[in-house]
Amino acid sequence: VLNLVMVGAMMLIAARDIRDGQRKDEQLKTLNAQLVSDKQEDANKFIEAWSKLIDAGAEGDEARLLETLDALAQASALSSGKQPTPKQADTIGTVDELLEEA
Repeated sequence: VLNLVMVGAMMLIAARDIRDGQRKDEQLKTLNAQLVSDKQEDANKFIEAWSKLIDAGAEGDEARLLETLDALAQASALSSGKQPTPKQADTIGTVDELLEEA
């Protein structure tokens, strides 16, 4: 009898874990879709802004901008020369909150 109870309990726990995994998979798919969309939107905005800079800028503006960006990157780099890892805002504590924010 104890064995039957244990098998039943294990089956219930396994079913719950499978449902939890499926829910997490759906959340990850949603986050990935949002990430792909945001990356494409950012790339398009960058291309548009860079084109405007080249079209409207004076001679040498592009080189000055690249030099300034390089100096900024060096100033914010760690001692190893790498950029610090971006940190998530403390206001987002769960995946559900992240999805809500997105």
